[in-house]
Amino acid sequence: MTNHPYPLAHFLLLALLPGLFSMPVQAQDETAAPVATAPAVDGGAAAGTWARLSEQDRWFGMISDLHFDPFYDPSLVARLAGAEPSRWEEIFAASSITTPSASGSDTNFPLFKSALESLAKDAARLDYVIFGGDFFSHGFRQGYDAYAADKSPAAYERFMTKTLEYVAGALKKHLPHTPIIAALGNSDAFCGDYMIAPAGAFLYNTNAVLAALSGDARGFGSYPELGAYVLPHPKTPDHYFVVLDNLFLSVNYDNKCGLRDTDPAAALGLWLEATLYRMKRLNAQVTVIMHVPLGINAFASIQACRTRGSPQSNLTAAGERSILSILRRYPERITAIFSGHTHMDEFRVLADEQGKPFAFERVVPSISPIYGNNPGYQVYRYDRSTGAPVDYVTMTYKEATGTGGKSQWTKEYGFEEAYGVGPLTPSSLNLLSAGIISDPTLRAKFIAYYGGEASPGPIPAGSWQSPACALTNLDAQSFSTCCLGVSRRLPGAVSGPPAAPLTDVSPGG
Repeated sequence: MTNHPYPLAHFLLLALLPGLFSMPVQAQDETAAPVATAPAVDGGAAAGTWARLSEQDRWFGMISDLHFDPFYDPSLVARLAGAEPSRWEEIFAASSITTPSASGSDTNFPLFKSALESLAKDAARLDYVIFGGDFFSHGFRQGYDAYAADKSPAAYERFMTKTLEYVAGALKKHLPHTPIIAALGNSDAFCGDYMIAPAGAFLYNTNAVLAALSGDARGFGSYPELGAYVLPHPKTPDHYFVVLDNLFLSVNYDNKCGLRDTDPAAALGLWLEATLYRMKRLNAQVTVIMHVPLGINAFASIQACRTRGSPQSNLTAAGERSILSILRRYPERITAIFSGHTHMDEFRVLADEQGKPFAFERVVPSISPIYGNNPGYQVYRYDRSTGAPVDYVTMTYKEATGTGGKSQWTKEYGFEEAYGVGPLTPSSLNLLSAGIISDPTLRAKFIAYYGGEASPGPIPAGSWQSPACALTNLDAQSFSTCCLGVSRRLPGAVSGPPAAPLTDVSPGG
């Protein structure tokens, strides 16, 4: 690829920002009803028979990390390669493999179909659905090379594009009138894992697909360059979804297939700053959607937390500083942040320079059970007048051994009901994070829900400290301080389960 004499940020400012300043505005929905109490949900009922979402409440769905694997039945690959995406469902339906993916595998057709059918039962009640990224299975290229006849780069890109078109088509088939606002994940690239090329073929090829999912192509002017876009909320006036591909900020990002001598991370920062500045001028609120969570990679830092080693961050130090400093400059604009990537059910609390919480990031569970978690998704109750989520229900898919003889999607828990800290706010999550460290009962719930009540769970025995400290301690120093504080106040905590409740352990260590 030929080098370009100007940085990508130059073209971003010249070509993309004009579209940002002419963002479409959604008219206010005059039928919005007041927020009501969350309905009771019968977690023991069979899929499709648990209590429907109440009509007076307002809801949206959140799914992430699908990691759809079209190679789960190798005998189908040749037919898939030769067929249009509209025919893929009938090809998958002919497979002799009818059991949803087991733990340690990515999502096959039976699991994908069951998740869609579960979510679709409440499609009429969902104002929109957020997709947190990672459409494609892990090792997608390796699977293709193992089973496809034509291994040329062009054939591979066609097959990958058709896979995305199939997944998008299946989502719209089950949610035909529901806007789906999707971010990209680290697996979503032609070049390879964490190798999305700015202004590359994948972004240009998928622009129309993601725009069709959202139902509104007007905000996609910047997507072909940076995988970022802005859309108006479908029901709440003066509220926008700000979607960004923050893989450019990841510690694992490699611009292997992009233009050399460019800085997509800096360009993305410019885009986000300009977007939030525009929101401030419009006096509008935003819901931020991205794939990789802020802060520490809790699972990768378990050993560091136990041994006082160096924790692993999700983003580069420069990337983390950049995005946090931008968000901190516009705290009154941020209604909520949603991400995925870890496959687990967790959250982050963002604080200003004085340590006051101003925003929260919900990290949602994955459909894929590859990391020992049960598949899951979430449904949020929100206030239509502000767009702010106030409660959520987590749905999980559990194998027959754990559900009385029948595999099914069931309610795992509701946030307010399970944790008792009030509605979903930065302050309530900050309080919950302290309780997870100090209260064995809350901690046990968090550990169980973290992996969707999988048995055994993804958190090794006695290693709860890293996931707990990562909730509010976003930088390496505060995270390590939290780990050290936990170990000092609870003898043996870093090597085994806690023997007694902690006291006097505040968020941030």
